[in-house]
Amino acid sequence: LFAGVVPRPAVGALWLGVAAALSGLGALIGQPWWQGLLAAVVALGAAAVSLRRCVHRFGGMTGDVLGALVEATLTALVVVSAARLG
Repeated sequence: LFAGVVPRPAVGALWLGVAAALSGLGALIGQPWWQGLLAAVVALGAAAVSLRRCVHRFGGMTGDVLGALVEATLTALVVVSAARLG
């Protein structure tokens, strides 16, 4: 029921907005501008890998899978954003 509800262009626009916001905020606090972009890309990758594994393992997607995706994505985003890369 959940798959395909949000159009892919909307998801792409949202992720671009998140990456731009993270880059801008990171630059304001003294981080390299690209660290926010990297954080968004890593978070998106973590979500994609987790979703692919869950769909393969469970044969679909449930509300629990969506909750796990939120947690995995946020964790990846925070870890990369907090890292001293520059």
